[in-house]
Amino acid sequence: ESLAHFNSLLSEGKMDVISACVDKNGNAIQIAINAVRIDKNRFIGFCQNVTEKLHTEKLLMESEEKFRSFMEQSPISIQIMNPEGKIIQVNSSFMKLWGFSPDVLPEIFEKYNILHDEQAIKLGVMPLIKKAFAGDAVYLPPVEYDVPNTMKLLKFTKIEGRIQWIQSRLYPVKNKDNVITHLIMMSENITESKRAEKKLQESEEKHRLLVEHQTDMIVKVDLDGKFLFVSPSYCKMFGKTENELLGKTFMPLVHKDDRERTAKEMEKLYQPPHSVYIEQRAMTKTGWRWLGWMDTAVFDENGEITTIIGVGRDISKRKQSEKLQDTLYKISEAVNQSNNLENLLISIHNTLGAMIDTTNFYIALYNKESDLYSFPYCVDQYEDSDFTPQQLKKSLTDYVRRTKKPCLVNQQTHEQLIKSGEVKLIGQPSPIWLGVPLKTPNGIIGVVVVQSYDNPDAFTEVDLDIMSFASEQIALAIERKRTEKALKESEEKYRELFDESVAAIYLFDVHKNFIDSNKAGLDLLGYTRDELLKMSIPDVDANPKEVVTAHKNMLAGSDLVNFEHHLKRKDGTIITVLNNSKSYTDSKGNVIAI
Repeated sequence: ESLAHFNSLLSEGKMDVISACVDKNGNAIQIAINAVRIDKNRFIGFCQNVTEKLHTEKLLMESEEKFRSFMEQSPISIQIMNPEGKIIQVNSSFMKLWGFSPDVLPEIFEKYNILHDEQAIKLGVMPLIKKAFAGDAVYLPPVEYDVPNTMKLLKFTKIEGRIQWIQSRLYPVKNKDNVITHLIMMSENITESKRAEKKLQESEEKHRLLVEHQTDMIVKVDLDGKFLFVSPSYCKMFGKTENELLGKTFMPLVHKDDRERTAKEMEKLYQPPHSVYIEQRAMTKTGWRWLGWMDTAVFDENGEITTIIGVGRDISKRKQSEKLQDTLYKISEAVNQSNNLENLLISIHNTLGAMIDTTNFYIALYNKESDLYSFPYCVDQYEDSDFTPQQLKKSLTDYVRRTKKPCLVNQQTHEQLIKSGEVKLIGQPSPIWLGVPLKTPNGIIGVVVVQSYDNPDAFTEVDLDIMSFASEQIALAIERKRTEKALKESEEKYRELFDESVAAIYLFDVHKNFIDSNKAGLDLLGYTRDELLKMSIPDVDANPKEVVTAHKNMLAGSDLVNFEHHLKRKDGTIITVLNNSKSYTDSKGNVIAI
């Protein structure tokens, strides 16, 4: 090989080769030989050890090959720009990202300059781009870039590309003198991510709007019962802000009598179906309210319960209605179970006490003839319960009866009524007074009243509604007991007259069976009461034929006046009697007894 190089020098007059040699230490080295002819018989040559230089060039070539391989195989778009902003190299991912064909690259290299990109200016990222060209690595915020629009502005002969959301990074490349030689821009397509983000934002916005306008309350708590989320409706119910509630536990808001039951019910969330319905009382901004909650457990990817979602609503009206129905039922039951008016009113007082404060409670019954109020029942902290009948002119009690309307009277209302002349102060003054008329089909029979001497907030409009509903049942119950009492007194009076009459009196049904007799009647026929009530009229008729027509007329509804006929006593004696009989009919005119 060396001889060939020397022959080339002889024939051509010059030689420029790299030759492999061995130094004195036996190491292989590369020598660069440059020789030229200086005259016919002489040559001059220069030799240089280029072993390190060749090694460095080899490493550089390998590095460049690796970089080219990295660029081409990278899934991320890469474009290399010179310090003036012109693109000088791109990879295949760049072409794929923007949808370019290879034939547009020459125009891109020629016409596009990132430092003059109008879209970059409008999108607000140009300051960051210039910062990179000044020597800093920068991250550009996500932007939606319209490639076709840029190509139109730059008057490309062929318009290609697409609109994409991209996330880019810019890195300056510097030489050993710290001078920027190139800039590398790496871009990723985040269009799908942005679309998903947009959908999520839209979904979250819908969720937010749904939650904010949801009348039901929504909460999210951790396993310790601490709030992680509270809906605006929940904040409104409890009169608290979101910041005041987040991180706090919900249990202190629950009525102390309902806390243990609530905790036990929530333990069921750890068993299928991992949901539970709970009713509890809670202290809201308007006081104690009944709330109904549907709680559901939320699981993580490992199947572990991490949080609990609760959807609740105010069920106070429903609970109030249920309690009112129960109260009315108990009052109705008390009518049947109480043997007198006093026991009935005691039962009514106790039943109402389960719904409202009846510490001070009275019922005033009005007598139209005497214009007096009687007090069959009264419980009061300060006044004697043994009230005698009173007129109560200009009293709140009389005001309710006269207006025929329920009335909730606080101190201000009371003063206004006094000032208007409607009422005057009678008895012990109270800061809150509630009275409801007792209405029956025959008119108002009185007033039922509750009052408090020490709590001006003891009663509300809700309590007024409760008492109004209950008052109708109370009025009917009182009226029924009064009627029963009057009937009983009438019956007792009738029985006294019946039993003490010197004339024989008998009562028998339409089948002529005896159903009652006074003592004179038993003595007349000589039978005991038990014996006679097992017999009929034909059993004691001495001559049945003489009474056939009379019996027929009585059963038809006619009265029998001074009818003379004959009866047979138990001892067989025949007696003559003078009979006066009257038929009793039902509401339809049918004879039911004689």
